[in-house]
Amino acid sequence: MTIRESSNYFLLAGFFLAAGFLAAAFLGAAFLGAAFLGAAFLGAAFLGAAFLGAAFLGAAFLGVAFLAGAYLAAGFFFAVVFFLAGTTVPGASSSLNNSSLETFTSFTSASSRM
Repeated sequence: MTIRESSNYFLLAGFFLAAGFLAAAFLGAAFLGAAFLGAAFLGAAFLGAAFLGAAFLGAAFLGVAFLAGAYLAAGFFFAVVFFLAGTTVPGASSSLNNSSLETFTSFTSASSRM
């Protein structure tokens, strides 16, 4: 075997070795990239689930707040209606007619005397 032939073999072996390392590097990069991409999508999924969970939780608390506000408003409305009805119902007995009004006026007059 001549030097020229042996150098061709070394060149060919070096080429295949370099190609192997290059292929391994690209394959490694592909797997690493896939791992990071998978982690990113998984992270986005968990983050999305967290935000979605927070949104539903926030909506639940908001719904409870609106419901409580509605009950409070209805209670206040009916308290005012019954107070006024107790003072102005025509044909009712005088004790029913004036009980709320007397309570209100006695409270205000007592507080004004202090």
